[in-house]
Amino acid sequence: MRIFTNHVALPCFLDFEASGFGAGSYPIEVAWSLPTEEIECYLIHPAREWVHKGVWDIAAEHLHGISFASLEREGRDLVWVCERMNAQLSDQVVFCDGLVYDIFWLQRLFEAADDSPTFTLASLQEYCFDLGLGARQYEILSEKARKRAGGNAHRADADVHYLIELYRMA
Repeated sequence: MRIFTNHVALPCFLDFEASGFGAGSYPIEVAWSLPTEEIECYLIHPAREWVHKGVWDIAAEHLHGISFASLEREGRDLVWVCERMNAQLSDQVVFCDGLVYDIFWLQRLFEAADDSPTFTLASLQEYCFDLGLGARQYEILSEKARKRAGGNAHRADADVHYLIELYRMA
């Protein structure tokens, strides 16, 4: 007996939250999805170097709502986070919505862990433009996807859910 489905595996999606917006910022939360739509999300215990030389921006904290104390208390070891990401995302092209920032924070994370990612990041916006969406259409779909996804914008897991919805709508 054959069972047919209309389900097509989705690509993977990723989002970071960070300590700030500038060059001294570092990743504090990461979430990614699998083709099954399962989302993993972890706070990241900051590297010693980040604490001493990095930037903690109170405006960013107000945006994402993650305190430094919660990172120290609940954050996962960054080596473990990198190993988990590589185990889950190996050989995948992973979409994100802030490619320049996400690459920066991905590199900071993996450098601190003395590791390298085994996956590649790509821009979901560029993918949508390649499909023929214009900037205004993309903006409209983004707003609809954000409403459909719900959750708290600027939390990594909610933002990954938003990316999944945006991909589906494109």
